[in-house]
Amino acid sequence: MTTILFVLLIAGLGGLGSILRFVLANFTGILPWGILIANTAASIFAGLFLGGAQPAVPYLLLVVGFAGGLSTFSSWAAQTGTFWRAGLYRRATYNAALNLLLPAMGVVAGAIIAFSLLK
Repeated sequence: MTTILFVLLIAGLGGLGSILRFVLANFTGILPWGILIANTAASIFAGLFLGGAQPAVPYLLLVVGFAGGLSTFSSWAAQTGTFWRAGLYRRATYNAALNLLLPAMGVVAGAIIAFSLLK
């Protein structure tokens, strides 16, 4: 695979992940649930690849491309900052904590799933 094709595939998959994140971002309530779901799902997806002996090309295409486009640090940070600036300190704290905890747990869960499927 040529470098240009490889880069275009990563960009295309990243774009698909970004579109899915955009759709999920519409799910809000007390907290911006859609971004939390996107970050957690991308982390589970990354964990699935972490858990198995995957070749580098699919890993780069799917984890760096798709999951990288799906997850977002900047949106989460901006939403947390907006809550804080509005004086909604409890929401800001919950949003920060959940977006750190659940994606981290998602990577572990994805790796465990991959290990058990590969046995």
